[in-house]
Amino acid sequence: MTQEDEIEELQNELQLNPKSPRFSKLAELYLSRDMNGEAEVLVKQGLKFHPRATSGLILMGRIFKLKKMYT
Repeated sequence: MTQEDEIEELQNELQLNPKSPRFSKLAELYLSRDMNGEAEVLVKQGLKFHPRATSGLILMGRIFKLKKMYT
């Protein structure tokens, strides 16, 4: 399976089930393709449903670091 196929599969899954915990995998793929804005929106949405998801919290930290949003 190519990365494009995996992205498409995860996008379809999340479209059918926005509460899916697999949001973090799709966000990882987005970040690997420099799709930082899409990753941020996805992680924020995913954390609404899974606020204690460690992978989501770590990804949000990575996104903040990429955006230089730290003090």
